[in-house]
Order: sequence, then structure tokens, then C-alpha cells
Amino acid sequence: MGLGGSREQTPGESTSDVLYWAAYFGRLEELRQMLAAGADVNERESEFRRTPLIATAFKDRWEAALLLLEKGAQVEAREDSLGCTALMIAAQYNSIGVAQVLLEARANPDVGNEQHGQTALMWCCQYDHAEMASLLLTRGANVSMQRRDTVTPLMITAKNNAYSVAALLLDNGADPNAAGNGQFTALMICGMVDSLEVAQLLLRHGANKAATNRDGKTALILCIENASYRVAQLLLEAGADPNAVCQDNGHSAATLAALKGHLDLLRLLIEFSANRLHRCADGRGLVELASASESQTTVQYVRHLLLLEQSQQQQEIVQQNWQQSQQQQQQQQ
Repeated sequence: MGLGGSREQTPGESTSDVLYWAAYFGRLEELRQMLAAGADVNERESEFRRTPLIATAFKDRWEAALLLLEKGAQVEAREDSLGCTALMIAAQYNSIGVAQVLLEARANPDVGNEQHGQTALMWCCQYDHAEMASLLLTRGANVSMQRRDTVTPLMITAKNNAYSVAALLLDNGADPNAAGNGQFTALMICGMVDSLEVAQLLLRHGANKAATNRDGKTALILCIENASYRVAQLLLEAGADPNAVCQDNGHSAATLAALKGHLDLLRLLIEFSANRLHRCADGRGLVELASASESQTTVQYVRHLLLLEQSQQQQEIVQQNWQQSQQQQQQQQ
């Protein structure tokens, strides 16, 4: 949604383009003169079909917005590139003054853009514009609104690690366990992109760390898939099961880490008592999977683990045999 900088009117330029740029730069006197001379307040500029009111939202030209609304500007008019209204653009660019003017003029905070159904509040979630989000929430924005792909505002904060807006949403009743397409929750999305701060917030608000998506994957397994070390450590420290298994392929977090050659994550899982002997649905264990990753360091580590496992098992057998011998001697006495 790029825009040019300061410019002069070119010969033959349309009245709509001149009016648009006057609104964009907040040139109030020029706006008044053109509107008094009969310029259409809702006429669109030539490139993106944006109205003068939409132009005011990029640079928070609230006085120009107020003037245009007084002259009959359509508050819900959309531009052509993404189908956004002036309020949506104000949310993207954090134009608080324009947003206040638009909301006073009864702009609907829950209208979504034509491309995805993304609302003004959702744009705040993308850029962590907390003051704007607070304004929209006080004007009735729906904290649980879904885009057409079922993504919620809270999920967008998870994807962008937008902590401030996530906190606002949760304080205003957002469900930390709401699931969209594929049964993905906000916590799972944090695991996919390593959004640590939002993940911490979600856990404090009761997010279910054991929930699974449609493929049977927990947030922890999604961390392993996407090499999200910080959120993986957070989940394990919060009690996430290191031995939960994917329903579709039988992978545990540890076997998946071995397959992907994520040595740091594999070490972390072992520290939290992940099962070293688990095999996925095709029968492969840590050694075979680590070999497939072509990470020699991971292969060496796994072999060392299994040697330790065998040594420990042998020690346990010796201990059991000794205990049985002692019991037999006591019985004979």
C-alpha cells in the first residue's frame, strides 16, 4: 500500500487526484476551495481508487477527515487494492485521531476487508498497536471475530508476537484456546514462530499445552518442527509432555528432533526425560532418524545416548540380580 511523497499537480491531472493528495497532506484550505467549487467529496483517485477520506488515514490527518465527513464523505468506502476502509488503514498506520473521528461518525469496527475479512482490530494485532486496539475495543470491536480463514485476533498476535495487544484481547475476554482451521490454537502458532512473550501470556491465561491440531500435533511438536527453541523450553518447563505422539505418523518430539537434525532441541527434550527408545510408526528410532537428517553431530549424540541407555539398563539388571540374591539368602536363613 505504498504512497508517494510530496508532489505538485501535473498538467492535465484529474480533479479527483488533486483532491486526494490535498487530503493526504492535510491541506485544509485547498480542500475547502475544491469542495466549494463543486469537487465530489467521494470521488476516487486514479491508481488505487481511494477516496479523499481514505487518504487522511495514512498520516493521521484528522482535521481533514472531519472536514470531509462534514461534507458527506462515505465512512465505509473501500479502496481497490485490499478492499480496506479508512478505519482499517487508520489501524494499520496507527492514526489515532482519524480513527476517533471515523468512530464518532459510526464507522463499524467489525467490518472486514474484501481480501480476507480482516478487521481494524486485526490490523492492530499485526502491528501491536495497543492504543488503537484499546480504542476499538472501547467502541465495541468484537474480540473473537474471525477472518474468512477462521483466524482470530489473538492468533494474529501470536504470529507477530504482539504482546501488548494480546494482553488487551485476553483482558477483554478472548478465548486462549479458540481453534481455527486445522484446529490450530494461538499457542500452537506461537510454537510455529517462536513467539515467546505471547506464549508466556497465553499460558498464564490458561492455554491448553496438551491440545492437538487436526494432525494430532501438540504445540511442543510444532515447536520441534519449526526449530522454536524458546517456546519449546517454556512449554517443557510448564509441564508439557515430552513424550506426546503425533497421531498420523507416531513421531514423538524427540524422534522429530532427530529427523530434522535439531540437536539443541533434542538435548533439551532429553533433559526433560523424553523417551530415548521411542520408535515412530514406520519403525525407525533415534539413530535411523538422525542418520536421515545427515547431521553427523546429531548422529553421534544419539549413539552416545543409546550407549548410556544400554549401560543404565545393564546396571539395573545387575542391581535386580543382587536384590534377588539377597532375598534368596534371607529366605534360606
